[in-house]
Amino acid sequence: MDAFVLRVVASFAVAGAWIGAATMISERYGSKVGGLVGNLPSTVVVSFIFITLTQDLSFTVRAARAVPIGMTIDAFFLLAFVLGLRKGLPAAIGLSILGWFLMALGAHTAGVPRLSLGSLLFMASALAVFLVMEKVLGLRTRNARAVRHSSAQIVMRMMFAGTVVAVSVIVADSAGPYWAGLLSTFPAVMLSTLVILSLAQGPAFASGTAKVLALSSTNILAFALVASAAYPRVGLAAGTILGYGASVLWVIGLRPLVAWLS
Repeated sequence: MDAFVLRVVASFAVAGAWIGAATMISERYGSKVGGLVGNLPSTVVVSFIFITLTQDLSFTVRAARAVPIGMTIDAFFLLAFVLGLRKGLPAAIGLSILGWFLMALGAHTAGVPRLSLGSLLFMASALAVFLVMEKVLGLRTRNARAVRHSSAQIVMRMMFAGTVVAVSVIVADSAGPYWAGLLSTFPAVMLSTLVILSLAQGPAFASGTAKVLALSSTNILAFALVASAAYPRVGLAAGTILGYGASVLWVIGLRPLVAWLS
């Protein structure tokens, strides 16, 4: 199978299975757990692996420089989705996606900052978005109400999530390191998760999950920093494992803070 086709198929399968499971966990255990588990690296892991297989490790390391900027944009994507959701789900989807692409174009024009500066910018942005959701909008995390899903509903959920991620991978394939890195952070996981939860549990539950996502998204930066630093030294497989391990440890460290949230 062609490497590009394999990358798209793998993105569809991994993201579909992951997001399908994560949203069901969220509905079972509430928006706090869902916001932590559902935002562990998925798209960026698949993208890094297949970017390396189709390009090389040095290309992937260069692409990783754009991850902090991409995640900064993702933080404001979450805020736009929550604000748009007050006007309905179509408004939330349209406003957040349009905002993402406009900010991505603006970031491209401004240029990619150093990895350290971009990382600080993202951490500050994630905290600012969280505080706006917590203090200004007054969003609250919520327990899920019991919902029974048919097999067809579960399959449709996984197909929707997988399709959103696969499309983002297709777009990234024709770009250079900047766009490849930026689009590896396209909030396909966030978008599909929030859309699914909005339909299944309601806007209030989805908004509460978005607040947790704003904090938990910092784990993707942990993955990108550790993986990109490790790739030249230990290779693709070991570097990816180390990066994912750092991401999981970061989420574990965040759990007490998230448990304290209202």
